[in-house]
Amino acid sequence: MYEEELLEKIRQSSEEVKIPEELQPETIEKKLKRNQKRSKKWIGAMGAAAAAILMLCSAGAVYRINHIGTKGMDNSFYDGESGELASGSGEMENAMESDVSQEDADTVAKASPKLDAGNLYKVAEDYTQVYQALQSPMYPEEEEKERGFLEKIADNFLGADGAKSESAPEESVMDTAGDMGTGNINESGAAAEMDTAASKGSVNYSKTNVQTNGVDESDIIKTDGNYIYTVSGDQVIITDIREKNMKVTGYLTIGENSGDTRVVEMYVEGDSIYLVVQKEETILKQGEIQMRPADPKYTGDWEEEVESPVENDRAVTSESFTGKDSYQVETKSVTELLTYDIKDRKNPKLKGTVTQDGYYKDSRKIGSMVYLFTEGYMEQTPVKNQEVITNEEAGGFIPLVNGKMIGADCIYLPEYGEMGCVISSVDTKNSSEVVDHVLILNNHAQIYVSRDAVYLYHRDNEQGKIKTKIAKFSLNKGEINAVGAAALAGEVYDTFAVAEEKGNLRVLTTDVSGNKESNNLYLLDETLHLTGKLEGIAKGEQVYAARFLGDTAYFVTYRNTDPLFAVDLSDPTKPEILSEVKLSGFSEYLHFWGKDKLVGIGYETDEETGVQEGLKLVLFDIKDPAKVKIVKEFVIENASYSPGMYQYKTVLADPNENLLGFAMTSYQNGEQTSYLLFSVENGEFRNLLTADLEDSSSIEEYRGIYAGDRFYLASPTNLTSFNRKENYRKIQKLEY
Repeated sequence: MYEEELLEKIRQSSEEVKIPEELQPETIEKKLKRNQKRSKKWIGAMGAAAAAILMLCSAGAVYRINHIGTKGMDNSFYDGESGELASGSGEMENAMESDVSQEDADTVAKASPKLDAGNLYKVAEDYTQVYQALQSPMYPEEEEKERGFLEKIADNFLGADGAKSESAPEESVMDTAGDMGTGNINESGAAAEMDTAASKGSVNYSKTNVQTNGVDESDIIKTDGNYIYTVSGDQVIITDIREKNMKVTGYLTIGENSGDTRVVEMYVEGDSIYLVVQKEETILKQGEIQMRPADPKYTGDWEEEVESPVENDRAVTSESFTGKDSYQVETKSVTELLTYDIKDRKNPKLKGTVTQDGYYKDSRKIGSMVYLFTEGYMEQTPVKNQEVITNEEAGGFIPLVNGKMIGADCIYLPEYGEMGCVISSVDTKNSSEVVDHVLILNNHAQIYVSRDAVYLYHRDNEQGKIKTKIAKFSLNKGEINAVGAAALAGEVYDTFAVAEEKGNLRVLTTDVSGNKESNNLYLLDETLHLTGKLEGIAKGEQVYAARFLGDTAYFVTYRNTDPLFAVDLSDPTKPEILSEVKLSGFSEYLHFWGKDKLVGIGYETDEETGVQEGLKLVLFDIKDPAKVKIVKEFVIENASYSPGMYQYKTVLADPNENLLGFAMTSYQNGEQTSYLLFSVENGEFRNLLTADLEDSSSIEEYRGIYAGDRFYLASPTNLTSFNRKENYRKIQKLEY
């Protein structure tokens, strides 16, 4: 389309358009005054675009165009092969003021202006820019390079034939997504949550196995030494364990009048309990709408009469169903953080509620601050560009936090990506208020949380080169702000392969870009500038398990044998391999056992064929990292699987109490599930308890916990107690 033809079509169409009240010159003048600070950015970079906009103005209409332009950004990240350094922290001048009013967006007045995360995530200038990011092809390989900026402007305003296009709303849904995490461990070797709740007695009790010391994590089963709290569907069961005979003392039920609400996980602190609740909200809309497939995978031709199948919780209907009698069902996931006072365990009282759009991804608790992560697909919006500009409700495609839209100045736009990750902070001392929040569009990012920061990282493929792109956001008393970004060669394979120590980040990746797999270790400073690296480690293998302890990294790679590497990180500019010890099989999960031992849980394999031959426990002596030794190998021959190798919260690992417990499944004589409890004594693994599990389908939901002299095997359906002083003699079993 030539420039003159385009301008003529815009001119002809503008003469036929009835100018709405929002676009009257006096209305535009008011908006201009309100946005005076950024009026210089109203006209696009191309002269022809400016001419088109001025013509629209002459007809009494202004359409603000802010092209996102992220495809052309200079990617000044660190590349593991080129050796270039990351761009580091964002600049203050990149923090833009939102043009959303205080009434329409829950902006945080006290929070500092948001900074860019290098070139990886840029703060949005306004909702129009967010809209354009979602409307345009987000992946570089799919972008229509031949389509000019002027034609994009025309398509927002004109149909393909030059006539004014009719709005055809699409369903706007925050879709569900799975969750993953990353992590670290404390220097004492005991991964322990910072649960400040103290048992009213003096007994020791187990904590949730977490990624980072000082960063608590929610779970489905918790104890405070006096009570055990169990998530079961839409309720929490409170069991009194202070006496010899356990008894259920109270129920905390959520959504009694709703069938689509459930408790996901919880925190317990003193006389308060914090529930993470997932619910679905469904709205039926009527009007002149054009129903069309909401899922992008439905791109083929549609017959005029079809039944409306439902897939992935979305209504799929024919384009032929239009008119005033048409109805559209919109369903979105909403996550809640509910705070209850449980001084009276029989009668919990609701103290505060925070709501957040999106499917629950994860959460963390640091001191009194809870950080809530939700996500969902940010799909093409059901409005046209001009509606975003003139309608301060932004067309309904911006996620809500506590019922209000996230301000444009709290939205981060990526190079490309369609997942929206919402992070909010809630101070449990004021449990109905949100301290801060951000929305980060990303490409299926995973998270790692340290005491002071959250890191989002994802796999990227650039011309056949696999990279990990990572961004750092500081956490300062609830305020969330970007610090910097980097790109590293390879992909993060293990949950614990990303860890922070004194503000510096360590990352282990596996690179599959070449003819053979190889592994890399990268050291980055507080602003994600590269300080040192080791590349090309263990070619032909990949990282299976990792842990960082002070200035030493330990990680397992595997092909047919399992080398455990110890790497000195004391010089951040020059990491050095200290030792390597090989053994058969491989470890999937590593846990420090005090300061001089390391325990691995994994599989035994045949060294020639690689065939698995059971689960395997390994005890390493790491007193001298330069001379790591194998102390003991213990093979559970009839075991085929354990969730403990992939979901660390299912593992009881307490070196102070000398307890290592996990569930396992055997398929040798039919499917059998058991819970195994071990201690480490004189360099040997001693089996303390083997308990059969009744419900093999929910093996991931079993937890082993202790309080005082008793051990408890807990699940959402039952609770069994054992006497630790009497060789774990069974005491009692409760069925819920």
